[in-house]
This record gives sequence, structure tokens and C-alpha cells, in this order.
Amino acid sequence: MKTLTTLRNPQVFKLWLSQVLSSIGDNFYDMTLVWITTREIGAAAGLIVLVGSLSTLIFGIPGGVWVDRWDRRLTMALVDTIRMIVLLLLVLMTVFGEIQLWHLAIVTAINVGLNALFQPALIASVRIVSEDRSQLQAVNALMDVTSRVARAIAPAMAGILLAIALPQHLFFLDALTFGVSALAIFSLSQHFAWKPEKLPDASGNDITFWGDVKEGWRVLQSHAVLRWILPMKTVVNAFWGIAFVIGIPLLVDASFSADPRNYGYIFAAYGFGSVVGNLVIGSLTIKRRAFVMFSGMIILGAGFVLLAWSPSLPFAIVAIFLASLGAPMEDLMMLLYMQEDIPDNSLGKIYSLRVVLSELGYSFGVASAALIYGWMSVPMGMTLAALAVVACGSLGVWRFGLSVYEPKPVTSA
Repeated sequence: MKTLTTLRNPQVFKLWLSQVLSSIGDNFYDMTLVWITTREIGAAAGLIVLVGSLSTLIFGIPGGVWVDRWDRRLTMALVDTIRMIVLLLLVLMTVFGEIQLWHLAIVTAINVGLNALFQPALIASVRIVSEDRSQLQAVNALMDVTSRVARAIAPAMAGILLAIALPQHLFFLDALTFGVSALAIFSLSQHFAWKPEKLPDASGNDITFWGDVKEGWRVLQSHAVLRWILPMKTVVNAFWGIAFVIGIPLLVDASFSADPRNYGYIFAAYGFGSVVGNLVIGSLTIKRRAFVMFSGMIILGAGFVLLAWSPSLPFAIVAIFLASLGAPMEDLMMLLYMQEDIPDNSLGKIYSLRVVLSELGYSFGVASAALIYGWMSVPMGMTLAALAVVACGSLGVWRFGLSVYEPKPVTSA
């Protein structure tokens, strides 16, 4: 497949290697964090996770602005180096003293806050190392499928390791992945234009921080599709949190014998389907990207409706597999719009805005799920959430149809 052949490019391979290691490290940390905190404070462990969400909201937009001002290669290498050092300090605290929950809260805030720099820099770097625009879609699919596979495999690996090792051992492995990732990024060729051109103000001076934010907003307003899809992601992620994150465990408990293995089967089917969708979409030449992107929402929501009323486990597995095919259709097309249509010195800001809006929607959805499922049955709650996702996709298809969107040229303010 074209997605895998992009690894022949040595620069893409190095960037991909860093993505593999960083994704595994992130998931190792998340799994170990939840394991430790739930044993200490039970369900209140969600408060530590909430620290990560707050860190994303606080550092998301500033992180995008800074990435658009700094050398992306050095930014990613420095971020992973700092994360390695912070985790090694955490390891030392667990070895020579008793680790406290507030230690984990601080490390979580640092990790997630630094990720607000790493991810926009990574997205911008994908465009830099791709040999041509035809390769860009395949490289995006490769990076996305890597993170999805890591999310599916790393928790299982962490669970096995936690059964035979101490938490500090996983923290050390996590630090090691960040260290190797930093080396892989640092070895990327210096001949690329890793640092974007500075934006001048009306007087020809370097633009201020807030001027940079306003410029990113102006660029976004000039792109009809992104101006439409980014706020919609807030809504879609809210309903995804209700249907997927909270709804599926409740559905398994109510309809599939409360067997954790059945939850694992459904979760694995979603992960496998999203990998298949990534590999297929990444290998195709797609001109009508808006249509594909919003159709992905419709497929995602329709699959969840089928899942909610599944009469058997095999039917549920097929339904979630179909739903998962829509996720990469949406995500990959959105990334291509950003990387191909947004100027290099605004790409970090636009991507960071996407992350912040998505996190807002996700947090609201998860927080309101208990209220929704308290009012109605699990299948009905999942259905209403899924139909809302279908409605969002249908609005997008109605707005843009089968047209090939051509953005207006963006000039400096």
C-alpha cells in the first residue's frame, strides 16, 4: 500500500519512529497513572485525568502560536527530552521516597502541556518531510494509524508489565521511549526549512503574540471548510464521548453479560476498523475531500446506531467496525486541508485550535453522560448521541456537496 511505501523516505521513517515511541510512551504513562490513582483514591482518580484536560485547554492555543515561531525539529526534540527528564525524576521519587498524588498531577500537567507543543510541530513537520503533495496524504495516514495502533496495543502491554513489574519500571520505559524519540527527531536533516517565516505587522516589525493569534483567526475565516468543521468538532466529540467512551461500557454491562472480554472485543474491532480505514483512505487520491470528511461523520454515527440496538455480540462487532471506518475519513481529510491550504506560519495555531475545541467537546460529553443515561436507557442515549453525529455530517454534505473546494489565497494582513 502507498501508506507503507512512504517509509522508504528516510526522513519520514525517522519522524514515524518518533511517533511510534512517543505514542507508546504516552499510553504507558496514561495506563500506569490510572492504575496508581484508582488504587489510591478510587473513582476520584478522574480528577488527576482532568488535570491533563485543563492543561490542554490552557496551553493549546499558546502552544500553537509558539510552534509557528520556533524551529519545529528542535521543538519536538526538546519537548521529548524534557518529558524524559521529568519521568526520570518521577522514577527517582518512587525509588527513594513515597510518591504522592500531587506529584502525579504535576507530571501529568507538564506532559500534556508539552504535548501541546509536540503535536502541532509534528503535523507541520509531516508537510516538511513529505517529498511531494501526493505523498502527504499517505504520510498522514501512516502517522494516524500508528497512534491508533499504539492506543490499542500499548495499554495491553502496560497491563502485562504492571502484573510482573512495579509502576516505576513503566515510568522508566516511558522515559526511555521519549529519549530515543528525541534522538530520532534530532537526526532529521537540518536542510529542511524547519522554522517558518516570521509574520510582520503593518509597520514591518515582528508580529506580537496577540497579533499572531489574530492572524491565525483571520486565516481560519478565509477557509470555508475549516471554518465550518472546527466548531462542529466540538459538537461531534461531545456526542462521541457520550456514545463511545461512556456508552459502550454501559451497553456491555446491560446487554452483553457484563463480561469485560466482550468490551475488549468491541474495542478491538473499533481499533482494527480504524487501522483498515486509514490504510485504505491514505492510499486513495481524493479530490472531493469535504464530501468524504462529512460522510465519515455519517458513517461513524450510523454505525453507533446499529451498535446501540445490536441483538448479539457478533452483530455489535460488525457495527462498531463499520463505525470505525468513518473516523479516518474525517480526520485525514481535515489534516490535508490544514497542511495544504494553511500558510506554514499559521498551521500550528489552526491545528492547536482543533485540539482545544475537540477537548472541550469531549470533556463536556463525558461529564454530561451520567445525566443523559440517568434519563433514558443506554441504547436510547447512544442512539440520540449517534444521530446528532449523523446530523452534523449531513449538514456538512448539504453545505459543500460534491464540489471540489478551492480556498481563497491568503495574504499577509
